[in-house]
Amino acid sequence: MAIIILKNRKSLYQVRVKDLRGYLLPQKSFAKEADARRYERKLYERRDSNGGADSRKVKLTFASYWEMWAIAGLSTTSGWSHYQLSMWEKYVQPRIGKKALGEITGNDIDLVLKDLENLGRSDQTRLHVYNLLHKMFVDAPKKHGINFLNGNPVKDAKKPSVGEIDVPFLDPQEAKRYVLKVCGTYLEVPVAVQLFAFLRVSEVQALTWDNIDWERAELKVFKRYRRKLKAIGDCSKLKPGGRIPISPPLMDILKRAYANHVSRFVAPGKNGGMLNYNSYYRAVKSACDGLDLKQVIGTQGLRHSASEVYVENAGATEEDIARMLRHKSSKCTRRYMHQSNERQKMVVSRLNVADWVPQTSGASGVQGGVQEPGN
Repeated sequence: MAIIILKNRKSLYQVRVKDLRGYLLPQKSFAKEADARRYERKLYERRDSNGGADSRKVKLTFASYWEMWAIAGLSTTSGWSHYQLSMWEKYVQPRIGKKALGEITGNDIDLVLKDLENLGRSDQTRLHVYNLLHKMFVDAPKKHGINFLNGNPVKDAKKPSVGEIDVPFLDPQEAKRYVLKVCGTYLEVPVAVQLFAFLRVSEVQALTWDNIDWERAELKVFKRYRRKLKAIGDCSKLKPGGRIPISPPLMDILKRAYANHVSRFVAPGKNGGMLNYNSYYRAVKSACDGLDLKQVIGTQGLRHSASEVYVENAGATEEDIARMLRHKSSKCTRRYMHQSNERQKMVVSRLNVADWVPQTSGASGVQGGVQEPGN
């Protein structure tokens, strides 16, 4: 029996039940023995339903559970699996790998995240590690039959927050000057593909001439280059379809490039092989020199500039931009919808005066019976 009579306190009945790890579950005292027994049975049922056959599994080290979890499948994509393994080896295993699985608390998770902060890792990296740990503990009861009396310890830790990052971009006039500057260089095609088709650099790198449907004027984007694996793989981020319309300016650039191509890649590097990301990134930034731009852009800035070009020059809506960017979330698309006075002026200028204000003939300088300012 786990009921102790506290004689010095008016014969209160205190219930003390330990979990499978030897820790006391929430203690309570009752004036009546019947109430104490009911609470005792409740604690035993809670312990057995949460632990029962899991006692040996809960005593596994976190490193042992990692091996069990990893064998079951880190992730659906090999690139992300590689990153998960890297996060485990660098940040999680050194801190809590040897600790018993059932003894890990929210404080332990906080210590892991604090280590990342001390190492100068970004909020985004800290969030990735948090999500990895959360996923591991969520999978424990669902896939491996391991339950925890106190629930998922990651929920007790402070989840890292990631603020929105303002990515530099070009307005349409700046984009025109930029395109003219890189015309005739090896940057012309990759810049045009990013600016007019919203492709990520990894997708530009993997794009081959076989991926162009000339008759339908579409790019077939189903592959991307995975830098961590150093291999071309499927585009896991793409929505079904993977076909992107080719705009007239891009079609003109692609036709000229195809007429003189010697590489199977649409946008090859200087040596004719696959475009190197680091070299391309540096070249994109260097091309900003001497153009009197408000901001120096990188490769991601070209995708953000693309939304400016299509919204202000082609009247694209947020839905249009979302489809071309192939976003699954409207929240992601909003980061590409930059505010600008020019766009607001363009929107309001589309209203025709004749459609809303009655027109009457009158003296020169007078329309609709209202005299123009200054007259």
